[in-house]
Amino acid sequence: MIALITTILIDTSIVKIYDVVDKNFIPLQPKLILFSLNSLSCLLLQFFIIKQLRSSFKLDGFNSRLRTSLMYIISLAALCSLGVLMGILIFQQYYFQYYTTSITIYITTISYGTSAAFIVWLSFLFFSWYRSSHNKIIFLYFLSMLIISSNLIITATSTSIKVTYRPELRGQYVGGGGDISGSRGVLLDNILRITSFMSFFSIWLTTAILMKSYREKLFNPILYWILLSIPLIYFVVTYFYQLILARILISYV
Repeated sequence: MIALITTILIDTSIVKIYDVVDKNFIPLQPKLILFSLNSLSCLLLQFFIIKQLRSSFKLDGFNSRLRTSLMYIISLAALCSLGVLMGILIFQQYYFQYYTTSITIYITTISYGTSAAFIVWLSFLFFSWYRSSHNKIIFLYFLSMLIISSNLIITATSTSIKVTYRPELRGQYVGGGGDISGSRGVLLDNILRITSFMSFFSIWLTTAILMKSYREKLFNPILYWILLSIPLIYFVVTYFYQLILARILISYV
C-alpha cells in the first residue's frame, strides 16, 4: 500500500505542477518512460494487493466464499482490462508517437465504474448492518458511501465527455493542460463540484463523529482537533484555491 501510494503521489505531483514549470525540464522520451514505469508499477502493485486481500479472508459458508470469489474475479478482470489498455496506450506512443484518445475513455470508465460498483455494494452492506443494529454512525457511513459512488460516476462521465472534445488521435504535446470544453460542460462541472464537496464532507463528518467516542481514550483534545482538522483544511484550500489564492497571487500571475 505504501509503494502504491508513493507511485500515485509521484504521478499526481507531476500533473499538478506541470502547468507552472518549464515544459522541457524533462525531455519527451524520459517523460514517456516515467509514465510507463509509473503506470505499470501501479497495476502490478494493485495485483499483489488483490491477491493478498483474497488470501487474508478466512470464510465459512458457501455464500461468503461465493461473494469473495465474485469480488476477486471482478477486480482481477478490471485490472487485466486496464493492463491491456495501458499496454496499447504505451505501445502507440512509443512506436507511432500518438495515442487514441478513446482508450483513455475506456480506462476511466473501467477504473471509476469498478470503484463505484464496489462502493455501492459496500453501502448496501452498511444499510443491512444498520437494519439489524440501528446505529446512526452506520447509517451515516451508508449515506457517505452512496455520495462517494455518485461522485465517482459523475467524475467518469464528465471526464469521458471532455475527452471526446479532443482529436481522436493525440500526438506528444509539450504545452500545458487544461479544459477545452468551454461552456459545454458547465452543468456537469457544477454537479461534479457539488458531489465532490458532499462526498468529502460526509465521510469527514462521519469519521469525526465516530472518533469522538475514542477521543478521551486516545488523544488530548488539542491534538485530536489538530489531527481532525488537517484533512478538512487541506481539502478546503485545494477545493476553493481559486477564491482563496486569487487575491494573493494576482500580482504574480
